[in-house]
Amino acid sequence: MPDLLHTTIEHTRGDLQRADNTAVGHIVAIAGLAALVGQIGKDLPHHVLLAVSTAALPAAATLVFAAAVLRPRGRRQRGAVVPGSWVHATRQQSWSTLLDAYDQADPREVAARQLRAFAAIAEAKFAWLARSTVLLITTVAVLAAAFTYGALSALL
Repeated sequence: MPDLLHTTIEHTRGDLQRADNTAVGHIVAIAGLAALVGQIGKDLPHHVLLAVSTAALPAAATLVFAAAVLRPRGRRQRGAVVPGSWVHATRQQSWSTLLDAYDQADPREVAARQLRAFAAIAEAKFAWLARSTVLLITTVAVLAAAFTYGALSALL
């Protein structure tokens, strides 16, 4: 049973890392789009620039949600803190107290609580990431519509 718990903990850690990497990708994509609009924007007519600027709201929201994915978590846990858990380790002032707690801790209970904590963090990260993804797609769609409007208005 402990091997299965440790394997699941490692999978959860991998999911946490994947969520963080994707959030960084969203931030880089928004920065790239902002750079593109900054380069092209100076040559656009005012009415097209106004249409392009409507993408600022979903772009800003994408950044907020992606930053929420990267926000540190896990310091606030509900319920009793299990001796030997990482939350217990961060709250200890003395190394000797911490070492005593690790000696007395049940490894299965520590692993189970750690898995539960990581799973809750992963669930929150992926919820924020889903919102960030929708907003990133919305930003790209709004920019595409604005540039299409600009191209069509130039033809007319």
